[in-house]
Amino acid sequence: MFVYLMVCKFAHILCILFFLFFTLHTLMNIFIVAMGQVMQRLRFSWLGEPTPDAGSKNTFKVVLTLVLCYTFFTIFLEIAEASTGYYNTPAWIPSLRFIAGVLFTIYSIYALMKLRENVRDKYSIPEQQCVGMEDLCCSMWCSCCVIGQIARHTGEYETYKGKFCSENGLAPNTPSIV
Repeated sequence: MFVYLMVCKFAHILCILFFLFFTLHTLMNIFIVAMGQVMQRLRFSWLGEPTPDAGSKNTFKVVLTLVLCYTFFTIFLEIAEASTGYYNTPAWIPSLRFIAGVLFTIYSIYALMKLRENVRDKYSIPEQQCVGMEDLCCSMWCSCCVIGQIARHTGEYETYKGKFCSENGLAPNTPSIV
């Protein structure tokens, strides 16, 4: 009976942690997936730089792979931490989670900053505020707004439907306006 109660309690805690953690990660990572779609649409690399067509044909897949690897890695670390008990957690588990979070955040900010910078250059859009640092500031503090703005600027959503489950965020027969 005792073992049964412990297993049920452990399973219940895992379900709650998984739901909360996965929900928060999903909300944050949806924006990074959208960034990958815009990069694919503009024929940019996974680092937000313009590339020849051959170099950009897998951009969305690379970004999606990075997001999925980071998400599953952190979920596995959460499960490992929960299985050891929070007071008996080895120091390497939170350290790895912290390092992965910092690296993924740096990648996300850098790639979005370069994407925004190159879109501004491509369409001759001048900086308005924080001249010289606007791309970095907007990418750090308003990343979801930046991705939405770039997506709207490079897609004709009033005429053609957007599609979440596509490599470029647009329906298959949508003409490119970039």
